[in-house]
Amino acid sequence: MKKITGLGLVLLCGLVLTGCGSTDTSKLESKINKLEKNIASLTEKIDELEAADAVEETEEDSSDDILEGMVKVPDPYFKTKDQVEAEFKEVGLKVKFVVKNFDSAATTNKKKISKGDCYQLESNSGAEYLSTSDGLDLNDTGYYAEEGATITVGYTDHDFDGSKDTESSSSSSSKESSESSSSETKASEKAAKTESSASRLDIADKDIEAIKTYKDYLDIYQKIIKNYLSEYEEVFKGTVLYDESAFTSMKEEYDAALEEQKKQYEDLGTSALVGKDTLVSYLKSYRDGLADYIDTMKAALN
Repeated sequence: MKKITGLGLVLLCGLVLTGCGSTDTSKLESKINKLEKNIASLTEKIDELEAADAVEETEEDSSDDILEGMVKVPDPYFKTKDQVEAEFKEVGLKVKFVVKNFDSAATTNKKKISKGDCYQLESNSGAEYLSTSDGLDLNDTGYYAEEGATITVGYTDHDFDGSKDTESSSSSSSKESSESSSSETKASEKAAKTESSASRLDIADKDIEAIKTYKDYLDIYQKIIKNYLSEYEEVFKGTVLYDESAFTSMKEEYDAALEEQKKQYEDLGTSALVGKDTLVSYLKSYRDGLADYIDTMKAALN
């Protein structure tokens, strides 16, 4: 669009004045003043639109810069090592497999896993999670790494059937083991009960996988933080490691992180998720990272 210049306005006024008598001059000047204001307003709006276009182009360039030389890492969750290796090779990535026990995840998801099945990406995998806060569109969010990079992926070194009831399996095993002593049986049942009741910050994989809207996503994100802070205080309070002011400061940091998530997704409300798999994977990794820290500190204090 082209702006109407001052010279064009003068010529327009000249033409109109030429065709009018002197008695109409004052009315004409009034109309011209209104026209000048309308043109000024229109010019201002055009400037705003041009500025917005410039910002959008800058953001697109920024997104391109962020992803330059990067490739999106395929999700390895519950896939075989062969599948993961093939998918990574296809996008120019290498994979390093390490043993990872995720029987609890299989139980939560009621899945039967076989030796060699893989776990989801984690924060220490060598891949970086990029989100909309990094300038990406929702469809593009996910784990990224430089082409040719080696990504660490956990896998199970044994078969495990998480589709069966843990306590029933334990009871059945106890009956079949007639040579086991009473104390061994009780210990086995206790361990089975502990494993079946255990959860990652009291948030199951199935709860995360059930999210459908951005509101659901934010609710789970907030619950992860709330449960982590609650368990953190429970573990440390009463020990020499607990400091009230440090705990308050930490709560403020997590509150700030939650507010950043709300800035990105709260306005989307009950809209259906775009790129759900990526958001689900992120929530699981975020939950597991915090839960791992709690478990580590519990073991150290005990």
